[in-house]
Amino acid sequence: MAFTSTSFRRACRRIADPARVEHIVVTSLASGALALVDPNRRSARGRAALRAASAVLSGFIVWADTRRTRPASETLGIAAASVGATLAFADLGDVIDGRMQRALVRFGVPHPRLALAIGTTALTAVTQTAAERLSPSDPSDDGADVDAPDDETLVDVPEAAREIVTALLARADGWGVSELRAQLDAARAVEYAHEDDPAFVPALGFAVPSDLPLAVPGDARFPVIGRFTTPAGLDVDAYLMVQEGRLGVLALAPAEHEDGFAGLDELEHWPASDELTFLVETPSGVRPLEIDVETGPEAAPPTADAP
Repeated sequence: MAFTSTSFRRACRRIADPARVEHIVVTSLASGALALVDPNRRSARGRAALRAASAVLSGFIVWADTRRTRPASETLGIAAASVGATLAFADLGDVIDGRMQRALVRFGVPHPRLALAIGTTALTAVTQTAAERLSPSDPSDDGADVDAPDDETLVDVPEAAREIVTALLARADGWGVSELRAQLDAARAVEYAHEDDPAFVPALGFAVPSDLPLAVPGDARFPVIGRFTTPAGLDVDAYLMVQEGRLGVLALAPAEHEDGFAGLDELEHWPASDELTFLVETPSGVRPLEIDVETGPEAAPPTADAP
């Protein structure tokens, strides 16, 4: 699979998140790689480059850790201070490094730089893991855990998407509708589109507080579907997936799937709920949905030419 710009941004977000194993692995390996180089055998230019790399790594680690709980301006200031402190104590660090290397040689270690690199990698990993476990929770947290994909940004649910889900839920009985409505009221959305790649994405994930009641069935496609026609004449279905008893994904897909998702690239936004024609899954297939004010929603009977 090609490594796309979206994949690259996702990888960067993982590396910048101290709670992710990717952050610990990358920063630990980077620390070990820098420790593998003997600063006392470098030229003045090489030593300066090594010190700059160490300072940048230190600043990045501090920035990643503090940006979750502090304003951006304050976070940058703290990271800059960390960079400055690393550079200020670089001479002392080189002295300590030299003494540690000589001590390892005296103890008969055959590859002292490799031993220092391994030790630095392990120490960085242990330190960051312990710091993450002991770190206080975000003060902006309202106390309710939110189940969300680990690598995505949470935003408010777009109003158009909220209206579509509301319309789908209003046209069914059972299927955990009351639980799903309560979840929708408290849900956040997973942001798939980003400022540097603002193209509309025809899918929206939901992050639901974990303390809300779960819907039954827990894993299913909600039986009511909303259908609309694009300006190019493509029939598109809006459907809702329920995952582990929670709102999972609202997605758009061509009503006829022979060509996969071809044609969706022309969409620029979610359809308005009043543009949708509602259908429901029945034992005899997907049927138009009619709503009787007395009996509630039900599928219209098959027509004479229906399969």
